[in-house]
This record gives sequence, structure tokens and C-alpha cells, in this order.
Amino acid sequence: MSDTLDIEEVIDRLSTEWLGKKGVVGISDEEKNGELCIVFLVNQQDIERDNYPSEVAGYKVVVRPSGKIVSY
Repeated sequence: MSDTLDIEEVIDRLSTEWLGKKGVVGISDEEKNGELCIVFLVNQQDIERDNYPSEVAGYKVVVRPSGKIVSY
């Protein structure tokens, strides 16, 4: 059995810690170059790439600017 956490578990943990902080409006996953990675969606005006981890639990983190998100 691998010591690597399932990406959904990592995202759940990150959501609790990061959503609503430092402009983070969403956290998701995607495949990039054949590897799973974690995506931080960040308000464009709040984005400062140095404020976010580059890797979490062995998964690369991609910081992507987001437009305004409105709940309905």
C-alpha cells in the first residue's frame, strides 16, 4: 500500500485550510502532462504566486487566476 494520500483527501484538507484565505476561491484537481496536480483558483487581484505552496503531499500545485465567482 502506498503512503501517498489520495488527491481527494488532500483537496479536502486544503479546502478547510485555504478556501477564503489569500484570495483562494476554489481548489480542484486536473491532469497536466500526464500527472495529477492540485489547482488553486485565486481571485485575479489577490494572486501572488509566492503565497501558495508549490507542492502538497507529492502533488504539484498550479495557481490559476479566476474571474469573479458569484454564488446563486
